[in-house]
Parts: sequence; structure tokens; C-alpha cells
Amino acid sequence: MSPLGSAFGEPLLPRAPPPGDCSRRLRQAAILAFGTLSTVQLGLGVGSLNNLCSDASSSLPWCPVLVAAFGLGGLLGSVVSARCDRLARKAVLLLSRLLLLASSLLLAGGFFTSGLPSGLLLLTGRGLLGAASGIATAVTPLHLAEVSPAEIRSVASAAQSAGVAIGILLAQLATLGGREGGVYLLPALCAALELTVLPLLPESPTHVLRRSGSAAALSHLMTHLHLSHAGAAAHTEALRSELAEQSGEGPFSPRELLSARSLRRELLLAAAVALSAQLCGASLSSPPPLYLDLERERLNLGLPPPDPSPGLAVGCDCLFYYSTLVFTRSGLSHPRAATACLGVVNLAAAPLAGPLRSRVPRRTLLLLTWAGMSASYAAAAVAAMAGGKSLLAAPLACALVCYALGPGSLGGFLAASLFPMYAKDAAMTLTVALNWAATSATALAFPALHGLLGAHTFLALAALSALSGAAGDRFVTGSAKSGGET
Repeated sequence: MSPLGSAFGEPLLPRAPPPGDCSRRLRQAAILAFGTLSTVQLGLGVGSLNNLCSDASSSLPWCPVLVAAFGLGGLLGSVVSARCDRLARKAVLLLSRLLLLASSLLLAGGFFTSGLPSGLLLLTGRGLLGAASGIATAVTPLHLAEVSPAEIRSVASAAQSAGVAIGILLAQLATLGGREGGVYLLPALCAALELTVLPLLPESPTHVLRRSGSAAALSHLMTHLHLSHAGAAAHTEALRSELAEQSGEGPFSPRELLSARSLRRELLLAAAVALSAQLCGASLSSPPPLYLDLERERLNLGLPPPDPSPGLAVGCDCLFYYSTLVFTRSGLSHPRAATACLGVVNLAAAPLAGPLRSRVPRRTLLLLTWAGMSASYAAAAVAAMAGGKSLLAAPLACALVCYALGPGSLGGFLAASLFPMYAKDAAMTLTVALNWAATSATALAFPALHGLLGAHTFLALAALSALSGAAGDRFVTGSAKSGGET
């Protein structure tokens, strides 16, 4: 060793990384990248028509129907994905990316034609984009929950949440000039990147166990999730028990939950909160399956539930679908720029939810943020009715921040908190399907509602936000009575 190396007690050249360390880091980077990209497409579907469906853009046909087609496609995708549990998830994800490519081609054809062909192509393209997003939001969290090493699970969950805000902002910026601006290329670009990353993801341990048996699953867990032999053996045994449970009298199916009279009250409350949230301009998040898996494991060990990680949330649907329409009708001089500002605010607010949620009790946080949404919508109504059109964007941005900090990150956990463990998965399946259906209904109804009520629309949203907060408080109170944390 050289004198310089001896003086510092270290070799001059850095040590080579341990064998397999580079491939491990590559897999982890692929997991994070795929998790983000899988929800960017969701944000693209939400934000891509906002600037194109204003009063100043009458060349685009059937605007409310086109916006709603995304939600209907998402509903179809979520229903289909619920029946793909026994298939290899990577194969399902591959097929959904092919749908994404097809949607991009159809959207391009729709933007470059006119009349009836344009409307039909755009309608089909939006539907396929929604179907791909519905499959992705249902299957991707399940797959990542199984293949993510413990040290990056929370980051992977946060990356999926951030991807939605990134996609919305990208779509808004692409259409900032009031034209399509190549927005039809973004789904194809997203699909191409995902198809590049997808082969780097490990296969689901559950699928390996089904296909090749316990020995292969044990080796797979040790290689890709870096578990010890004892940990991999315990995990394999847990997977075998879960598969055996599913083949017998396992957890409730959605149909069984609908027919269970003992859970009728909880089911009605879950539907009421989901619908009221949609009516007040927000869509509830859904807790990632990782949370439900951790909750199941901790309850089996007699431990309290884990602190919830961010769920997947579309955001304030009325605003992200039609904010440019609202700003245009209100006489704002730069409506598309105001919409882009809302996208920036939404992206900036997303990272704040986690630290705030860990410091403020769940019930307090939800009540404060629902109240903040109600007050923000009321302030928007006052600004619109008083002619303060330049001030309209500020209260709407406050409503977005309140949503991101409260219902956007915790709303879906309310539905999960009241149901027993054997009914949680079915409850979330039904809640997600209802959320997609309500998104479509909101997209269809809001332009006509705003045209009829004008500035008074915000008063209605304020009242519905207050009612949603009251219903959400019933959830949290019920969760506390049944042993959940508040």
C-alpha cells in the first residue's frame, strides 16, 4: 500500500461493490421508476382535456362524454383486473401497456381528423386510456408490494402517489397553448418507458409459488427480496397458507360482501363517503395493498396497525377536469396559466401529506382539511359573485392543498378501517369501482351544473364538502369504537 493510503488507513481506489449489489440497485431503481410511471398515465388521463374543453375550444367534439369515457374505461379496467388474480401480474401489466399504446394511436387519429370519425376515435382512445389506468392502479400496487424490498417500500408507495400529480401537470403544460400540443404522444412515451423497465422487475413470488412450487419461491425471495433463508421460508409458508385459504373458504368476495347483512351499515357508509367526496369535487384515495398486507401481518402478531402510507388518488376531479372551463366562464384573462398553477400547487402539496399525517391525529386532520375545503369553496363563491375573477384561483388552490393533506391521503383508509380483515379486500374493490363510476358521472354532470348555477356552484361544493367531512367523521369515530387508531 502507498504511504498516502497507509496514512489514511484506506486504499486509494474505492472498494468494488459486493457481488450482486449493482443488480440489486438496478432492480430497486426499476421498481421506483415503474411505480411512478404507472400512475403518470392516470394523471395524463385526468388532465389532458382540461385546457381543450373550455368554451374557447369548441372544435373538440363531445367534451363531457370524452372526459367521462376515461372514468368508464377505468371502471372496466378495475373490474377486469379483479378477475386476473391468478395470472402472472407482469403479463397483465404488459397487456395494459399495449392498451396504452393503442390509446395513443387512437387519440392521435382523433386529433388529426374531424367530425364523427374524430369523436369516435377520441372516445375509444380515452376509454382505452382509462382501462389501462384502471388495470395499472389495481395491479401495479399489488405487484410492487410483493417484489419491493422492505427498505424501499415506503418510497415506492410515495412514488406512485407523486406520479399522478406529475402526469396531471405534464398534460396541462402540453396543452397550455389551447391545442393538443402532442399530448396524444405522452401515453405512448409513458408506455415505452414502462415496457423498457418492466423486464427488470422480479416476478411475483405468489405466481412463482403457484407455477414452480415452494423451492423456487424460496430461492426467488432470497434472490430478489434479499431475505434470509429463515425469512424466505416463513414468507413462503405464509404465501402457501394464503393460497390454501383462497382455495377454500377464504376472504369475502365483493358479491358476498354485498349480501352480508351484518356489514350493510358499513357498506352504505363507505358508498356515502365515496359519492359525497365525488360530488364535492374530490375523489377518495385507496390504500395501497401494501398497507393491507402489513396490517394483516401486524394484527396476526397482536401489534397495532401500521401508519398508513399514501394511497392512490386522482385528486379534485371537478377542478382537474374543468378548471380551465371555470376560469374561462369567470372571465379570467389567462385561464390555462391558472390551471397550470393549480397543477404546480397539487404537485408541491403531495410531499407534505406524509410528515403532517405522522404528527396530527387522523380525525383532527380530516376534520380540519374537510373544513378547509368547505371554506375554500365558499371563498371561491364569494370571489366569483363579487366580480373578483383574479382572486378565484387562490381559494381553489387552497381547496387542492386541503384535499392533498387530508382526504387525498387518508380518505380511502376510512373505508378500510370499519371492515373486518376478511372483508377489507372486497370492500376496497367495491370502493374503487364506485369511485371510477362516480368520476364518470361527475365528468358528465359538472359542465351543465356549472352552466346552470354559475358562481353558486362553489356554494354547493362548500356544502357538500361539509357533509363529506361529517360523514368522514362518522367513519373515524366508528373505527375508534371498533379498536382502530384515530
